[in-house]
Amino acid sequence: MLTGGGTGSGATDIALHGLTELQPGSYVFMDCTYRRIHWDGTGALSPFDSALTVLTSVVSCTCPERIVVDAGWKSASMDSGMPLVKGIDGAGFTFAGDEHGKVSLPEGVKLSAGDKIEIVPSHCDTTVNLYDQYVCLRGDKVEAVWPIAARGRTQ
Repeated sequence: MLTGGGTGSGATDIALHGLTELQPGSYVFMDCTYRRIHWDGTGALSPFDSALTVLTSVVSCTCPERIVVDAGWKSASMDSGMPLVKGIDGAGFTFAGDEHGKVSLPEGVKLSAGDKIEIVPSHCDTTVNLYDQYVCLRGDKVEAVWPIAARGRTQ
């Protein structure tokens, strides 16, 4: 058995044509760090979309170009950088402590307290570790709720 690496080296490992096993894991979520990796020699990005997001609520709108949300370091890992804001081109996320994040909004985008937005974590492994369950959506409908069985296990 000759095994290869993981998600980040998947295309290279496939191109070697000698491996009998690959060990990608994060591709099922495709956090925003993996989404930026060039998949092949042409510079193409990964063919997989992001499947893991954190739902957050707007808690403050003190100025038109910035909102505060209820997702901070306790909600999304930052060990690989800032999360991306899903569905709002030009928006930027920065952490504002344990429980809050700041989102800069592009001109013309208006959100109100209570509105929901999704962020794509920069590192899926260390973000999943923060939760007890996945809420699985198909479109806007909850399809399933899966427990994260290894949550809190150290042995």
